[in-house]
Amino acid sequence: MHQMFMKVKPLGWFERILDACFKPVMRFVSGAPQESPQRTHRWNYHRLPACGIPGLTEKLHQAGMVREPGLSHQSPRYWFGLPIMHLPILGGWRQYVVLEASGTHLWYVGWWMPGFSGVSRLSIQGRVRMLLGPGTVWFFALDENRHQLPLQVVGYGRIGDGGPFCQEPLH
Repeated sequence: MHQMFMKVKPLGWFERILDACFKPVMRFVSGAPQESPQRTHRWNYHRLPACGIPGLTEKLHQAGMVREPGLSHQSPRYWFGLPIMHLPILGGWRQYVVLEASGTHLWYVGWWMPGFSGVSRLSIQGRVRMLLGPGTVWFFALDENRHQLPLQVVGYGRIGDGGPFCQEPLH
């Protein structure tokens, strides 16, 4: 399971400043300001080349990935160019899965779905919440040395439910 994949470039000072500026905005648009806000922005992830799951699994072991089926009642990712998926107060995605990687204290989450794949540049220690949209998505974990880690589901929740995972980071 420890095949080399890609080096995840940590955030620079400019991206960290942008994140800090966006934090109050993301708390507001979540409709749940008491919860940890969404942190996925264009500068916080590496977009992966468009390839099918067979192309991705040439580098990643599918057995270490988590597959989540789409939720038919979710909004599309974009509405007139606006990333509505990250704007729950405007009908964006609220359902999430909580993931945890095995074997390290620092890791990065990645995702693959038809037409859109990426790896977060935000390091994770412990668990992370990932939004679930209308399409099937595969999640995977990488350590800081570019090795794939086994990934497992810890639980599920909904933004605004105040559940046991509401303070886990939302990437």
